[in-house]
Amino acid sequence: MDHDQTLRQAALELGFVTEAEFDRIVDVRKMVKPYVATEQ
Repeated sequence: MDHDQTLRQAALELGFVTEAEFDRIVDVRKMVKPYVATEQ
């Protein structure tokens, strides 16, 4: 937020993940409403 970037932009810029990895790993739907992780 301090740098006016999305989570995706920051992760890519910092080199933590590739675009494909980010898309595979991050599920933004689980970040915007109450969510309880369950083992699947």
